[in-house]
Amino acid sequence: MKSEITVKMSRTILDRAARFAVSNGYSLERLMEGYIRFLAEKDVRRQSEQDSLNAFLEALHDEFEFSLDLNAKRDYRRYLIEKYK
Repeated sequence: MKSEITVKMSRTILDRAARFAVSNGYSLERLMEGYIRFLAEKDVRRQSEQDSLNAFLEALHDEFEFSLDLNAKRDYRRYLIEKYK
């Protein structure tokens, strides 16, 4: 399904975009549609990358806390051994 939009921009920019589109074998409509699609997909990819980064950071945080707990217990055990020798 196609929808229409109205875009207001500088005449200079519009002329340059139209020349670029024609020189590369595209219509201005196709050029703009492609760019808007690129931006929309980029946002989806960024969100997906952000989600996987967050999952990785959470796992790393959990592992780091676990390591800290083990180190703290080991250090406390050593302290008690030394204290009661």
